[in-house]
Amino acid sequence: MAAPRPLDVPELLEHCIHCLDGSTSTLISCSLVARSWVNPAQSVLFRDPSATNDLFLVSNNVLHKFYRTLGLSPHLVRHIRTFTLHPGFLSAASLETVASIEFTHLTRLILHISNPASTESNLPLQSLLRVPNLRYLTLLIDGSFATFAHILEGQCSRSIQHLSLSCWSQTTARRLPALLRDMPAVHLKSLGITMWGPEGPELLPWLPYPFDVSNVKALRTELSFPLPCETIRPPVVEILDIFILRNEAPAIQLSTFPNLKFLRFHMVSGMRQTVVGTLATLTRNHSIHTIVISVPFELPVEQCSELDSVLASISCPSLLCVEIEPRNMKRDLSSSFPQLIARGLLRAAHRSNEMVEARWRDLVNTL
Repeated sequence: MAAPRPLDVPELLEHCIHCLDGSTSTLISCSLVARSWVNPAQSVLFRDPSATNDLFLVSNNVLHKFYRTLGLSPHLVRHIRTFTLHPGFLSAASLETVASIEFTHLTRLILHISNPASTESNLPLQSLLRVPNLRYLTLLIDGSFATFAHILEGQCSRSIQHLSLSCWSQTTARRLPALLRDMPAVHLKSLGITMWGPEGPELLPWLPYPFDVSNVKALRTELSFPLPCETIRPPVVEILDIFILRNEAPAIQLSTFPNLKFLRFHMVSGMRQTVVGTLATLTRNHSIHTIVISVPFELPVEQCSELDSVLASISCPSLLCVEIEPRNMKRDLSSSFPQLIARGLLRAAHRSNEMVEARWRDLVNTL
C-alpha cells in the first residue's frame, strides 16, 4: 500500500495553510485546489475578516459585500473568530446588517467607539455584545465614556472573560448613568486598562461595571496615575504588566501581590526610580518565575548597572529568568548585566509590538 502524500494528512495540510495567513490571494488559490483544501483555507480567510481588508473597518460598501457573501454561503459564519468594527465610520444600516449575522463561533470582538454615537448605533452594538460564545472584548473609546455606558444598557454576554479597555475621555463620573451599578455581573479573568487624561482617577471606579474584577488573575495597565489596587484584588493577580505614563510615579508595593508569577515592566524615560523601587519590594515569599523589563530607549551604563544589581539581588527561589526587551539598545547585554549573567538568569528578548501582544494573549489563555 502506497504511503500517503504529506498534504493528504489533514493535520499537515492545516498547518501548511495556516502558515499562509496574511496572503489572501494565495489562500483563495488554495481553496480551489481540491475539496480537502477548501475548509482549512476558508477557515484562515474568514477567521478575522478585517485582517484581510483594511477597508472592512470603515467602508459601508465592503461590509455589505461581506454580508452578501455570508448570505450566499452561510457555512462561512462558523469560521469567524474575531470581528473588528469602527461604528463611527459606518451607517446605522451597516451596523444593523452586522447585528443580524448569527455568529456561532465568534470569540473576540474589537470595537472602536467614538463620540457622538446615536441610539440607532447603540442598539446593534448591544446585540454584538450579547453573542453567546464571546470571550475576549476589546473596547477603544475615543470621546465620552458615557457613550460606552449607554451601549451597556443592553447588557453583555456572561461568557466574556477577558476585557481590554482603552479610554481617552473627558467625561466626569457625575455624568455617567447610574444604571451601570445595577447591571448583572460579568466575571473577568483578565483586565487591561489604558487611560489618559486628568479625569482618569475619577472615572476609574466606574470602569469595572458591569464587570466583576474581584477574581482577575491577569492585569495590564497603561495609566497616567497610580495602579488601581483598590479596584482589583492584588492577592488574586498572577500576571502583571505595567506601563506608567507619569514621571516620578511612586513605587508599586509588590508585597500586596503575593501570588504574582509573571511581571512585565515597561521602563520609559524618567521611570528608573519607580522600576527600581518596585522591584525592591519582591521578597523570598513570592512565587514569581519571570520578570520582563522592556527598555524602549538607550539605557545609560550607570542605570544598567543599578538595574543589574537590583535584579540580581532578588531572592525569589522560583525565579527562572529575567528578560530584557532591548528596543533601541545597541550595546551587548552581556556586558551591561554581568551579575544576571553570572546567575544564569539573563535572557535577551527582541520582540515587536505584535509579538508582545501575542505573548499577552498566550498568557491569559493559560488562566
